[in-house]
Amino acid sequence: MKKLQILFTCALIGLLVFSCDDDSENNNNTTEECGNGVIDEGEVCDINYLGGETCASQGFLGGTLSCAADCSAFVTTECNNDPTAGPGDACKTSAQCIGSDTECFDEVNYGIPSGSCMVPCDGTCDEGFACVEFDSGEFYCLQDCSEDTTSCRAGLTCSGVSDTLSVCWAGCQDNSECTTTNLCDPTEGFCLTPSERCGDSIDNDFDGDVDCDDDDCTGDALCGCSEDELGNSTSENAYVIAVPNTESLPSSAVNGYICGPAFEDWYEFTAPASFTGVVNLLFSHASGDLDLFLYDSDLNDITYSWTTDDNEQIIHNFLNAETYYIRVEGYKGAINAYSINLDIAPPVIEFDTIEITPTVVTPGTTASMNVTIINNGGKTAQNVVGSITSIDPDVTIVSGQADFGDIEPLVTQTRPFSFSVSSNHKNNEPVIIQLTVTDNEGTVWTFPKVVPVPYANIVYSDFSVSGDGIADPGETLQLSFSAMNFGTENANGIISVDIEIDAASTVTGATLTPPASTVCSNSGLLAGSFASCDEWTLTIPSQAVNNQSIILNFTFSSDTGDTWTSTKTLSLGTIMEIIGSDAIGDHDDSVYACDLSELWAAQMDGTLYFRLVYAQDCDIASGYHDLYLVKELGGDMCTLTFESGELTYYENTGNGWSMEVPPASASATVSANYLDFTIDIADLPFTVDSSLLITSAISSSDPSADYSDFLPDLVSSTFEFITYSW
Repeated sequence: MKKLQILFTCALIGLLVFSCDDDSENNNNTTEECGNGVIDEGEVCDINYLGGETCASQGFLGGTLSCAADCSAFVTTECNNDPTAGPGDACKTSAQCIGSDTECFDEVNYGIPSGSCMVPCDGTCDEGFACVEFDSGEFYCLQDCSEDTTSCRAGLTCSGVSDTLSVCWAGCQDNSECTTTNLCDPTEGFCLTPSERCGDSIDNDFDGDVDCDDDDCTGDALCGCSEDELGNSTSENAYVIAVPNTESLPSSAVNGYICGPAFEDWYEFTAPASFTGVVNLLFSHASGDLDLFLYDSDLNDITYSWTTDDNEQIIHNFLNAETYYIRVEGYKGAINAYSINLDIAPPVIEFDTIEITPTVVTPGTTASMNVTIINNGGKTAQNVVGSITSIDPDVTIVSGQADFGDIEPLVTQTRPFSFSVSSNHKNNEPVIIQLTVTDNEGTVWTFPKVVPVPYANIVYSDFSVSGDGIADPGETLQLSFSAMNFGTENANGIISVDIEIDAASTVTGATLTPPASTVCSNSGLLAGSFASCDEWTLTIPSQAVNNQSIILNFTFSSDTGDTWTSTKTLSLGTIMEIIGSDAIGDHDDSVYACDLSELWAAQMDGTLYFRLVYAQDCDIASGYHDLYLVKELGGDMCTLTFESGELTYYENTGNGWSMEVPPASASATVSANYLDFTIDIADLPFTVDSSLLITSAISSSDPSADYSDFLPDLVSSTFEFITYSW
């Protein structure tokens, strides 16, 4: 066919050469009439000359377009809307794809260059295609390019799924390969959808809405929203708040209005002296969420305030002659009116030091408690009174109240208290003493203090199972473990162990067989020491399935009457272990229906695996799910966050939290009642050897101040962390 085309072209050239001089009227041998093969003025088409138009350009899916006999219109009678695109073919809508269950993963919403018809599968596909699982857990047929890595169409690339399988997947390298959006991310290979540009009469983001009809233009000045008259939407144009001296505080309130396109206002002031001040931002949250930020003279972050309540407030120790910048931001394009001012901060009482003598309180003794508090506010706290209480029935308050008097800013005061611990106090728990401080304004500050009481605490340690280390259906396993005294007191007597299978286990029919002797130690356990226990036998029924669990309840006891309990959960077919649990029903259901239940973890070949398990199926994708990772308290941190249906990643390396691009190893996979995260140890923003600290929290919406459940639970409004070791 190629050779025939070349010969025909040569013949046509010859014909043109012989007829060059026949044009006596110098009109190139054409006349302006229908049927001459030229689209003349006033004609839509002419014979088979259609000006590049097709049935598709006329709004049909396929067929043959022709020209009317009088050249005045296109004839679409042979056009149709029959699907023409097969598996993997380009598409813009699912109607173009052959098959009622075939879905078009279009370029705008999915980023696949030119779109792709996706056929769902259950393990098998047509010849030349492979059934591949997506992150969503769904399976689709993709073109198999394992044998010919160059067979993928433009915009796609042959991507390895495993050692033996490669498939055609998004891999654009140039904007021209994105036939709809004309915007390619060559790093990821996906097409990007541009933002709506308000006022150009074009649907830039292809969502069907143009300019002010598009939600993206809400708040744009062109669409009826105007900024206030301060003109302070950048730091260069910051509005100056005059503070000639601290006696002039509070400053006059400045009224502002947040609107687009900047959605932020800037303010500037210079401290006339060193003082503890407060920035007050007053607004109605229901009308629009505003956030407050404070920067130094070089625009470095100092601190911020973002909540879901009315108003925001920042308290800070301002330094004499230093210049500060304040930014008010409309969260995610929020529009709202507000008022802002500066003032001297009210009294803020905080713990400075607490000295308990003796350091470790033993049952039957009285302890003194010297409490030093400091006023970190800007105004004098007047008539400060402190008192200590405890809900522990074994604690008696001996001297429970003290008058601290007036405390000026940044001044400390120390007062003595005392309490006793009953001789009957069981040596297995510390006691909590709470200090309550009030001033003459009625402000109340509370500070809990955990006081250690020596106790023995025996739990299982060095747990392992025989074989490959993984519990599988139908296996009989030997359970190896030790008894470990993690307490600060020696455990006396003969230490024995009993293990039972908890009724909450999802595996039914599993059995435990104890060894001939359940004694782990005949002579007690010193604090910090351990003793090996004889192996127990666990038989798992063959009808059990992977991901089911067996909960083992350990009870260690001594012949002196003490008992200690701990729990171990085995998950079948996985190396994951449950490292933390949370009571069912303790979440704030009015905020978010999801209820944290368990935290699982595993480490394999340098990759960390985590699973947040929920008490029941819930809409995980609609909320915010945070997994905090840190090497040690007070050190660098990061969070793996699943928010609004996608993975985000945050780091705090000493300069506050910032959103970062997730490491390539990080992932989030959602199921009906659990959420899986992964990240390589090497990608953490801190160095770890074989352990780290973990905590988790969830919410229906950001910011995190509105968390509805925690695992582990908060202690005195403070995050608790679980140590995970591998």
